[in-house]
Amino acid sequence: MNFDYKAHYEALEENIDHILVLSAQTKHVLSRRYETIISLIGDDLQKGKVLDVGSAQGYLSVMLLSKEYDVISLDISPLRVIKVRDRAANRGLNPNCIAADALDLPFVNGSLDVIVAGEVIEHLTEPEKALNEFYRILKPKGILIVTVPNDEKISYQVCIHCHKLTPSSGHLHSFDDKKLTRVVEQAGFNVLRIKKVFNPLNSFPFIYKLFVPLPYPIWNIADTFLNKFIKFTKPRFLLIKAEKAT
Repeated sequence: MNFDYKAHYEALEENIDHILVLSAQTKHVLSRRYETIISLIGDDLQKGKVLDVGSAQGYLSVMLLSKEYDVISLDISPLRVIKVRDRAANRGLNPNCIAADALDLPFVNGSLDVIVAGEVIEHLTEPEKALNEFYRILKPKGILIVTVPNDEKISYQVCIHCHKLTPSSGHLHSFDDKKLTRVVEQAGFNVLRIKKVFNPLNSFPFIYKLFVPLPYPIWNIADTFLNKFIKFTKPRFLLIKAEKAT
């Protein structure tokens, strides 16, 4: 399908209601994914230069800034970049915000310590090209963290902007652990860890209320337990941590 993802996201930002408030459950989903990403980065990279690719509303960028990382927040939508800057400024934080395409990143070779691409590559026409770009701009031994929906079934719907049949949520690709590992390794990375997180039972009302107040380490143990022993559901997200070869 001929899908102009850049035009799609620009139209989305121009038409979206920016006053929409995320539900408590959606905030819980996002915060747990972001906490998992930060745990994968590791304390040994504290204060390193981190590129948040596809920063969207800026929640992860703000969390990283609050932990004293040197954050570059990047999104294809200029409006989203402005929103990230405003959200950070309201908290006394000052990220470096850039509007750019993940397929053509405006950085010199070997200039970054960490790249996070959270729920990004499934949207791209050429995810392999983006991964090659990530490899190019990372320093030797630099860390890449990619998250995607776990083994998603791609569906289609009529877009409210262009009135054409388009992939739901703009997702062009589906990844399971084997496919994600393969494309990351093909870009030259060494895969260090792959992790599946957020069992759907987390969102059930009677379980959700129990899980929300849990500190991340305890929540992570509980979620891992559910993913291991509850076989009629599958984890919502797939995360991979990889290292640039020297």
